[in-house]
Amino acid sequence: MADEFGDKLIAFAKRNVGLADRCGNEESTKMFLVLPFVNFLGFDDRNPLEVCPEHAADFSDKYKNRVDYAILQNDLPIIAIECKMLWRRTEG
Repeated sequence: MADEFGDKLIAFAKRNVGLADRCGNEESTKMFLVLPFVNFLGFDDRNPLEVCPEHAADFSDKYKNRVDYAILQNDLPIIAIECKMLWRRTEG
């Protein structure tokens, strides 16, 4: 089973490397790379009970605002995703 997941992950990664040049801004990075990966992991990005865009993220005094996506389980965030344009580093 682990080999099957690994094979699927490699195929997914190869496909997305080919899309990298098309991701010239943050929105295209979200649309073509981040959300497909969220789906690959088994979450439904079209279900607001699972994937919440612009979720409140008061995780610390330094980072008080929102994240681009939160993966929810039982209405609680279990994964926070902050997106930036491909090839751009985040601060911190």
